[in-house]
Amino acid sequence: MASDKIETIQTPLDLSRLREIGDSTQGFNERAQYVQSLPTNQTYKKRVVIFSTLRSGSTYLADQIALSGLAGAPDEWLNPLWIDAICREKYASNVKEALDWVACRASANGIFSINVQINHYIFWKKRGFDLVKWGFNDAIYLEREDKISQAYSLAKARLYNKWDQVKAPIDTNSANQEVPIYGVLTALGDIYFWSDYFEKVLKKYVSRSITYEEYLSNQQIILDLIEQFSGTRLQNLPAQSKLQRQQTSRDRDAIELLKRKINL
Repeated sequence: MASDKIETIQTPLDLSRLREIGDSTQGFNERAQYVQSLPTNQTYKKRVVIFSTLRSGSTYLADQIALSGLAGAPDEWLNPLWIDAICREKYASNVKEALDWVACRASANGIFSINVQINHYIFWKKRGFDLVKWGFNDAIYLEREDKISQAYSLAKARLYNKWDQVKAPIDTNSANQEVPIYGVLTALGDIYFWSDYFEKVLKKYVSRSITYEEYLSNQQIILDLIEQFSGTRLQNLPAQSKLQRQQTSRDRDAIELLKRKINL
């Protein structure tokens, strides 16, 4: 069970600034320095989690929630590169200290929220830190119905080592390499492994599951999540995310060709 704290301060973290800093190794160090500069009085009384898998659309969902200012800033605070940067900058010495460090700076409206990729949860559990035992008050699960498109996106990100969504998407036709089928199939296997792990280990802790396709087609899904986490009802999202969709028309053609090749 998460520890209760009585004071509520509504100051949303500027996630757009974090995106601009970037996600390279040096970028994570700079992001840690930026979060260190934020006020440390962001006390919270509730912890919420978005469980997801890589390239499932969780970054965009988290950004929309953060922009509301009502349910914290659910960035990937459990990303090993992020934790390593915090420890390298001497802001913490282990993953629990790192989460506590960021929670007092990145909470809003009395809520600390976090976007947890299943592979990151597994990574830290193998090393002795279990997020479930650390504690949270509510959790949801986000998945992507179109697993082939998700696998293609993951294989593409791995190939070009491009994970952020602020810069313009990569056009694979003009790049040096096209996304190979074996890379997509490897990514697909990883996605199904993480999905199965969620079903067996984490599903019992989740109050609700949604899909990427659902929230893209219906803004009300995001508004309902904000209300679920914060208790506040919004009629519309207060701001639009600056994140850019990374799938290009050429990617869509490649995905359709891939589906035909594997008879899907």
